[in-house]
Amino acid sequence: MTRDSEFKDLVRKRMEITGESYTQAMRPILDAARTAVPSTEAARPRRPVLQRWVPRPWHLPQTELPASVPIGTLHFDLPGHTAIAITGISAFSSGFEIFITQLVRRDHPGFDPDPGVIAEPLFFELSLRFSDGRAVATGRPPGDAEATEPFLQRRGGGGTSHYRLMQWWAWPLPPTGPLEFICRLGTAESRVGIDAQLILDAAQRSVRVWPAGEG
Repeated sequence: MTRDSEFKDLVRKRMEITGESYTQAMRPILDAARTAVPSTEAARPRRPVLQRWVPRPWHLPQTELPASVPIGTLHFDLPGHTAIAITGISAFSSGFEIFITQLVRRDHPGFDPDPGVIAEPLFFELSLRFSDGRAVATGRPPGDAEATEPFLQRRGGGGTSHYRLMQWWAWPLPPTGPLEFICRLGTAESRVGIDAQLILDAAQRSVRVWPAGEG
């Protein structure tokens, strides 16, 4: 017996008991079936509500386009099989982003070394020194708490076994005067510097795509 014939039998039995027409007898049976069997929409698990990201003054702005800082290539003088250089700086209204390129000689195991080979260290640390003497080390930026001190945040990167391009976000904009970048690789250290005014001037050229409070 099909479901259709079972349904019709139920309707006819109700008609015999109540004296209702076929249409009248059919309606309460359909209503009862809908109540007993949850709809596909109701049974489907609900998606979690996404929390809206709330930007903070110390976050990298996501409503403006940065301006390029004219620095050329700032090459750290380090020994060994790797070359590390600042190859770009982008300035925003509230801070600046640093791009570092790292190359490894082809005769070196690179970032995916053979476990049985003892290779020279390749992973380095970056820090800054402002003209007012403040040192800024790479670390975790504040969460929702108010940022009171400058910070340098690693923002990821990618590449191959012998090439990497990495990014850092520095907040806030540096004070006028010399700005020093410090690279430490193992026990070796190298420093390069620029005039912070280059970043401050570029920050004035960043493009605010949307007015404050929008976007």
